[in-house]
Amino acid sequence: MRKAAKSRITAIILSVLVTAASSAPQSTASPAQARKDLSVLILIDVSPSAQYILEAVKKAAVGLVEQLEDTDVSVVAFSEDRKILGNFGEARTRILERINRLDVGTGSSVYDVLGYALEDHFRTISGPRAIVLFSDAVDTTSRKIGHSTLVNLAGESGVAIFPVYLDTFDQYTGFSSAVPPGTNSVFADIIQQALKQRGGSFGRQLGTPRGTSKSEYAEGRVFLESITSVTGGRIFEAEVSEVGLLEAAANVAGLLREIRRELNSDPEMFAKWSRRLTSIPGDSGCLHGDGWRIAKRPAFVGVKDLETAKVPKELGKNGIYGEVPVVFTIDEQGKVLQARAFAGRPELRPIAEAAAKGVQFEPPLLCDGEKAVIQIRSYTFDRPKSLDKIGKQREKAADEVVKALERLAKDGTKRDPAEVFEKASSLYQEIGDSFGTAFISGETGLYYLRNKEYGKAIGHLQAALEGYKANGAGYEAARMSRIIGQIHAANGRNVEALSSFARSIEEFEEFEDHTSKARILSDLAAVHISEGKDDLALRALEESVVLFEMGTGGHPFHTSVSRLSDHAVALDRLANLYFKLGEREKALEHFRRALPNLIIISAKEEEAMIRQNIGSILHSLEERKQAAESFERSLVLYKEGGNSRRAAEVSRLLGNLHFEIGDGNKAIEYLNSALKFYRDAGDPQNISNVLKEIGLVFLAAKDQRALASFEEALPFEALHSSEAEMAQSAAYLMWAQDAFGQPGAAAFFGKLTARSLSDRSRSRSSSAAVSAASGFEASFNKLAEIMRAQGREAEAEEIAGWWRAFADAAPVSGSATGTELPPITFTASEAALAAEYREHLRKMAEIGSQTDPARDGAIRKGSSDAIDRAAGEFRKFLSAIPSRLDQSSGAG
Repeated sequence: MRKAAKSRITAIILSVLVTAASSAPQSTASPAQARKDLSVLILIDVSPSAQYILEAVKKAAVGLVEQLEDTDVSVVAFSEDRKILGNFGEARTRILERINRLDVGTGSSVYDVLGYALEDHFRTISGPRAIVLFSDAVDTTSRKIGHSTLVNLAGESGVAIFPVYLDTFDQYTGFSSAVPPGTNSVFADIIQQALKQRGGSFGRQLGTPRGTSKSEYAEGRVFLESITSVTGGRIFEAEVSEVGLLEAAANVAGLLREIRRELNSDPEMFAKWSRRLTSIPGDSGCLHGDGWRIAKRPAFVGVKDLETAKVPKELGKNGIYGEVPVVFTIDEQGKVLQARAFAGRPELRPIAEAAAKGVQFEPPLLCDGEKAVIQIRSYTFDRPKSLDKIGKQREKAADEVVKALERLAKDGTKRDPAEVFEKASSLYQEIGDSFGTAFISGETGLYYLRNKEYGKAIGHLQAALEGYKANGAGYEAARMSRIIGQIHAANGRNVEALSSFARSIEEFEEFEDHTSKARILSDLAAVHISEGKDDLALRALEESVVLFEMGTGGHPFHTSVSRLSDHAVALDRLANLYFKLGEREKALEHFRRALPNLIIISAKEEEAMIRQNIGSILHSLEERKQAAESFERSLVLYKEGGNSRRAAEVSRLLGNLHFEIGDGNKAIEYLNSALKFYRDAGDPQNISNVLKEIGLVFLAAKDQRALASFEEALPFEALHSSEAEMAQSAAYLMWAQDAFGQPGAAAFFGKLTARSLSDRSRSRSSSAAVSAASGFEASFNKLAEIMRAQGREAEAEEIAGWWRAFADAAPVSGSATGTELPPITFTASEAALAAEYREHLRKMAEIGSQTDPARDGAIRKGSSDAIDRAAGEFRKFLSAIPSRLDQSSGAG
């Protein structure tokens, strides 16, 4: 079935190739001299709109050239100017090299390059010819030929055109929803122009640069439909991604190969193509001969009474006007059977469709079997004269606002910028522009929001919301509702936030705007998460992600950067929620899905965080090699962004991961890198944590540097931890001392560990730590073993009994808070050392109390010398413990 359908498509295109060439200029070559093979020209758009997908386009073009290995190809790249990358007959390797070296240009001369291709590039080629055009067809810089002239030229050329359509709108640009529709034609535009003359600017860019509006993209699409219809070509839709473009190129190559085979294998087909050079179509516009009846698309028919439409007053005063393209279906008498507006301002489309029903066309030329034709015309809604009447008032108002902005720039610290907005608002009110007043209220609210004056912000935003509603601007009203909801959510007013979000979703649904609804659902989920309603949050986020992936829903009110960023936020929230719910595989999937968006918008900090999360999940799934790769990339991104603290955090993760893998050298390298940052930052807690991790690596390698690492860690830990919280550190030191022949010191620190846990068991605030203390069981078994080896059976039994009592009082699932445990017996020498130990801890804790919360817990400047002295004395004491215990034992 697929092959049959493909053959039908090929036959249709071949027939149009034959037909279209019948009206081409007469060739001086005889049929016998004409080329029998198909010649294909590939045109590659490298204008600014292609910058985000140029690498994918280049790969698709290379793939197309390689797949057309038996077809003669030529390649031309274009932006404002054109560049021939390879002529017909030139070596493929050179052409491919030049494609791979392509870079983005300026401007876009789609019409000019097609005119050149049809009139000049194919001049010496007399056989079947085709053009493959990679482009969005948005023309901004053509000067030599226009849309209509080019369509007529293409229809007479005998060249079939196959566009690979690139809808680059989302990737390249968008319409900022912060700017009210129509602003570019009223007050703000005047402000912008006035400022431009003075070399300044007014907030965000108002108005839309050429080639970046949705209507221009719609015009480009209409052009492609026109040019393929008159040449017998076909538009290939391409998903704007590397995979999508490669797939489209493969489909084009397959069709062109099929056409070439048919032309070369069927002598009659070639004979008919040869005769077409001298054939003249009849008055019917259809070519007859040898049993063929091939429809020739009629030229554009004239319109008898397509009048310029008037803009309704309520829309005109808000600056809503312009062109609305309409697709007309016309019968043989020229009567309109159907009219559909597919672009232009949404408010004007139904008006255009209603007006179009009464339009009468000239009767078109139809071929056998045709009952109707399709034509595309634009309805023009002229700029209302009412706007001109207040033009001078607007110019005067704009000049006053500009002067206020200039005064503000000179004296910004002494003047409240809100006064500029208030001045603008009063000027709008004076000229009776309620839409402009609403716009200024919204901007004033956003100003107060940026300055965290939330009460004022909500007041102005609410006024903007009501003003937009009164002017029928439901889209902007919905946007205000969302921002108000975000303010409520940020200030913990969840009920008000949920109410605002619900209103906003309801308003956006009227516009079928998937992206805006997706954003609000993501915000809604964040509120549910803060309330612990994970089931509601999960449903909202899953729907949000689906809506983001449906695209903008035809709405131009979103910049691609903000849409991709918000989509990534929703995926990140969903991934974190899945992880919280224990679904690690789903969490991993959604973190990975967020990455492409962040890469496209160059959000390196956010990409680094996502890769760090991916690495952590892979680590938990014991996919250590992949986890290391993810952490490595995250580390590079953090360093590029100058986030040293995050880089140190990932270095720690990599160090511990390599320790698990068994690569001690790499583990030490990464951990030392993290340690250097924490030392420079004066972060005692992380200094002690990393020193302990380094000590464990050395201990596993039976390297005596483990002792020094654990001893150095204790003083830093004492800066921020109580003795009870240092039980683990004491246990680590015990293990190291036993491993390196210091059994007496090991027994002493084992007892300190037990005493710390006893203190914890009495601390209500430490119940959670006590409940997890079964992790110390191996340490206490080791301590009993050490004591028995020293002949201290009674003490060993005492420790074993203490552990049994502790374990009974503090099972893993419970808490030993308030439980009295057996006392820990210290020898006289151990008791003296324990007293000194506690004194050192007191001194370190006193210095630690001078940490500065404003510096993330770092030690206050000026305290480092005191720390160095106290820590040095503490380490000296720790190092002397083994010998002092040996001396007291010998004396005993």
